[in-house]
Amino acid sequence: EMKGIEVRPETEIQIDLNVTSYIPDEYISDSNQKIEVYQNIALCRNEEDIQNVEDILNIANYNFERHNYKEAVIYYLKYISKVSYKESTYQLALYNLAVSCHFLNDISNAIKHYKAYIELYNTGPKIKEVHFNLGKIYFEILKNYGDAKYYFDRVLTYLPEDELNKSAANYLKLLSRINSENLAL
Repeated sequence: EMKGIEVRPETEIQIDLNVTSYIPDEYISDSNQKIEVYQNIALCRNEEDIQNVEDILNIANYNFERHNYKEAVIYYLKYISKVSYKESTYQLALYNLAVSCHFLNDISNAIKHYKAYIELYNTGPKIKEVHFNLGKIYFEILKNYGDAKYYFDRVLTYLPEDELNKSAANYLKLLSRINSENLAL
């Protein structure tokens, strides 16, 4: 209005069709996730709103897969600002954002995003990797061996045992030797 452009007031329209519309279990089996999707659809004002958010995530993932981490960070930040942390896609976007920052050597933001992942998804599918990556940052970059030990110890609490567990155990052995050498001095 201030620019002299007429602004039409938004009117909410609801059309009640006698048709059931649902997301089949084959697409989304988790009922909580379905509710999230329904809520997000309800918040969209037009098809363009839905497409824009999906496009942002697709662009972020495209850049991440091609190791264009600067671009990935930009688009993951846009995506995260537009959706709820309860979205199933938010988890992976947050993890990929942290990894992108890590690869860019933006350590403070990598730590921030890894810790946000831990806070939001302490049983998430990438939780072991998050703890391992934090352990590596504290060990290799920050030389903060106490925090490194904490995160590597956390890795060992997760099953199944795999290469990350073995690598974390090796780091812990190295930390033990460093600690012994420092005590001997």
